[in-house]
Amino acid sequence: MQFTNVKANTAELHVAWELTALKLHLTTDIDTRVMAGIDEAMQGDKKPYFAAAQYYYDNNKDLTKALTWVNEAENAAPKATYIKYWKARIQLKKGDKAGAIATATEGARLAKEEKNEEYVHLNEGVIAQAK
Repeated sequence: MQFTNVKANTAELHVAWELTALKLHLTTDIDTRVMAGIDEAMQGDKKPYFAAAQYYYDNNKDLTKALTWVNEAENAAPKATYIKYWKARIQLKKGDKAGAIATATEGARLAKEEKNEEYVHLNEGVIAQAK
């Protein structure tokens, strides 16, 4: 048995034994469940702003809402380099190149102060894409 072509909503299950082979196409509607979970979580006291913004970015959802949420996450942790990085990515995807460059520049500066080379590199990658 082996799973192949695994994506967010689909996969293939290959089953083989002796001279017989079978391929099953599997699908799921995980997006509906995740979106319902986000909506429910946003009604609670601990809102998952950052995770929700990432999901919206990754799944081509409302980027204006994603930016609002990542701004809330940034307000709670203004020096978090990973939040700066994701905010810059959202801004870039929305077409705000100047905003993305400014945010990623700040993220890279903070990452350098923390000696976090991974987020220096990631933020610099956003800057390069925006230019």
